[in-house]
Amino acid sequence: MSLIELRSIGKTYKSAGLDVDVLKDVSLRIEEGESVRIIVPSGAANSTLLPILGFLGLPTPGISLLYGE
Repeated sequence: MSLIELRSIGKTYKSAGLDVDVLKDVSLRIEEGESVRIIVPSGAANSTLLPILGFLGLPTPGISLLYGE
């Protein structure tokens, strides 16, 4: 069982009446005891992804799981 699993997550914001997709179809699995480094260029939605990884934000759409729940 994975420590953290993201399944086809995305994040969409509304701006001036339009939907803006910031993340789209991201999947990731982190096993217990595994060290992970996420390296992305500036402006690549890392400030959107990290709160979802820490379960402080919700994806729209997709599923985020901690120990399978």
